[in-house]
Amino acid sequence: QIVHNGISLVPEGRQILQDMSVYENLEMGAYIRNDNEIEADIKKVFKRFPILDERSYQLGGTLSGGQQQMLAIGRALMARHKLLLLDEPSMGLAPLVVNEIFETIKEISAEGTTVLLVEENIRHGSEISGYAYVLETGKIKYNLFGCIYLLLNGYIHLFFLQTPKYRNFLLVIEIYRTK
Repeated sequence: QIVHNGISLVPEGRQILQDMSVYENLEMGAYIRNDNEIEADIKKVFKRFPILDERSYQLGGTLSGGQQQMLAIGRALMARHKLLLLDEPSMGLAPLVVNEIFETIKEISAEGTTVLLVEENIRHGSEISGYAYVLETGKIKYNLFGCIYLLLNGYIHLFFLQTPKYRNFLLVIEIYRTK
């Protein structure tokens, strides 16, 4: 029902369909759609992530972690929703892949999709966000406008990155479009 309300999710751990091909995974992302543009949108995903085009008939479970994350994002985009939820998209990925994933998230936001990002990688998350909500045991502890504040204010930076008491914090970031 959430999908029918215009929300797509890229879950923690990717959770792609391991025994289906890249192409089939993307088709599954469009399962609620009833239009003639699904093939065109698959081509858009392949343009955004050329490695997926090269591996379109490969089983999802045989892809690298970064490629699986690209596939999970591509699958979510296939629904053409206005809100994209990403849960820990950088988890377990090599630094170069993390940079590529965050560049893609910025592009998606710039194209008009609202992005809600749950991310423990404060540096990357704060560089691309407009708001930050810091949760502790499911409750909002801090609500910050302009996440660059997290990077420039030494106290906050040390507080989130180095204080053992608060290692369980999640950084929830909403990327928004200004008009």
